[in-house]
Amino acid sequence: MLLIFNKQRMDQLTLEQIASYQQQCGNILDLELPSITQNTSEVKQQTEANNYTSFAPYYHPNPNSPTGFPYIRKDGVRNPIAVETSDNLYLGKLYRIVIPCSLLYYFTKNEDYAIKSIHAIQAFFINE
Repeated sequence: MLLIFNKQRMDQLTLEQIASYQQQCGNILDLELPSITQNTSEVKQQTEANNYTSFAPYYHPNPNSPTGFPYIRKDGVRNPIAVETSDNLYLGKLYRIVIPCSLLYYFTKNEDYAIKSIHAIQAFFINE
């Protein structure tokens, strides 16, 4: 089977898809910039504000040790402290800004999207 592409039709489809994606992203340029310094959990207060904090979700403090170390694995049981204190929530917010903005900048060359991505990354890791 021979496929013949109509470049003009392909370009029109691409433009429509980009416009649709732009509409789906809506007010992405107005979203608040996430930062790991927004995490005010007790564990996070014991580290530097700009350090990314992550815990293995299935490891729990050792009940047979006064310090809780070494952690022990409990297969299938999530450690609630890992969920509450991790910076994963903020990382997800960063992804929801940077990925669409990067794609929209690539296709539209609108520098507002590139600037938003840059500011989001800076705010996430650097701002205090």
